[in-house]
Amino acid sequence: KNIQNGSIILDVGCGDGRTLQPLSEISKQVFGIDNDPEAIKTSRKNTQNLKNVEILLEDAEKMHFEDNFFDVVIMSGTFCNLGNTKERVLIETKRILKDKGILIMSIYNEDALKERLKLYTTYRKPDFNIISTDKEGTVIFENGVISEQFSKEKITQILGKAGFKILKIIKGKIFYLIKAEIIK
Repeated sequence: KNIQNGSIILDVGCGDGRTLQPLSEISKQVFGIDNDPEAIKTSRKNTQNLKNVEILLEDAEKMHFEDNFFDVVIMSGTFCNLGNTKERVLIETKRILKDKGILIMSIYNEDALKERLKLYTTYRKPDFNIISTDKEGTVIFENGVISEQFSKEKITQILGKAGFKILKIIKGKIFYLIKAEIIK
């Protein structure tokens, strides 16, 4: 609904590439980036028959793309794991988005902690042993990975500081789905 046909799209933190196939059907070109070599390998395998999809091992803080290149940047769950780099990633996202481009994000909301902890302890052991959880819902794992959740006010503040304004925000049981644009 929120993506125009023929758009050039970037999926930041594309993981195994599960979102790239449906995006390829409506876009001119889709790029998926991830900083995990194993995820890139899996994503390339899962999208090998899609001619308009390119998968790259890339750091979201310093992307090689030209300024004003993308119509849409998607961060599906990725933002929650950026930790101290989230502001730099948003500034870099702003650089590569066209002036009328949009940022689409899904993040854990302030009600998600109980479900997240259940998920982490059920499906991610032993790779993700939890070493701490704070009152805001930040989970820190033994391997250094951070997983955060955000209130509407907090994500509005973070996006605003990086030069984005929220156009639409939908709250689900444990998530927010956000559509944002660059503040002009």
